[in-house]
Amino acid sequence: MNWVLAAILTICGSSVFVACSNDDNPVAPQNKPLPKVSKVYSSSMVKAESNVAGQWTTLYEKVNERALLYDLQWTGDRLESIQTTERSWVLTYDDNQHIINARLNRTRLNYAYEYDAQGRLARMVETMPYDDTIDHIYYTTYSYSGDKLVKTEETNEFTKGKEPNPTSSAKEVTSYEWKGDNVVSKTVEKELYNGSHATVNYSYEYTKLLNPFYNDIFLLTGIYSVGGFNDGFVISKNLVKTMTIGSSVYYYDYTTAGDRVVSIITDYTAETSAMRITTHSAYDLEYAK
Repeated sequence: MNWVLAAILTICGSSVFVACSNDDNPVAPQNKPLPKVSKVYSSSMVKAESNVAGQWTTLYEKVNERALLYDLQWTGDRLESIQTTERSWVLTYDDNQHIINARLNRTRLNYAYEYDAQGRLARMVETMPYDDTIDHIYYTTYSYSGDKLVKTEETNEFTKGKEPNPTSSAKEVTSYEWKGDNVVSKTVEKELYNGSHATVNYSYEYTKLLNPFYNDIFLLTGIYSVGGFNDGFVISKNLVKTMTIGSSVYYYDYTTAGDRVVSIITDYTAETSAMRITTHSAYDLEYAK
């Protein structure tokens, strides 16, 4: 049962924030620049219950109280720094004002970014510390049709001969389908180290709310996955209403103040006749003046 809980928590942890888009009747005018998010606070609850003779009994419950997740410092449209709860990201720009490197200070966790001739993100190299001597390195390439991302290809390796978990991905290819400015579905093809393959399909429905992270944090996909945000959908213009992964559905709700989204809430329940897992996550947003 522990592995079932761990697997569900892993899925939930990787999908607590999704931002996608729909152009119909957005809250803010299309030509009005969105304000920059300056602070993100997070809180969450996870509960596992067991059904014994028709009675649900709590096996596990964890509540994470509201805490600062990110503090973002802006100068106009330029992101100067990102402070997490305990550390900060050091950002390096090129002459075209593209972020080319992001490093979590006092660690070896590092992201390097490369661009094509049109200024689009072409490649990301993520160096993830595995232990004191071994790094886990991810290589992600990005393919486009016009200004739309249509495919990402990720491969990974361990330095110094470290053997990965056989059921982890040696390669992932993700294909995106768009409707207007929305990613409405994606397919992830996984090639595992044990030689087998897996396919995961995602589909999305959207609200009419504009995504406050639209076009700002796409380059920092790795950074935001570290903090708990989903790292694939800040490329779209609106906020998602539901995300479906196979037979599982994640529900999202939002609180607004004027034309600003001030909270993002997601709920998910996985239930069988014997076990039920419930997750609730909330992100509160503050904006730069």
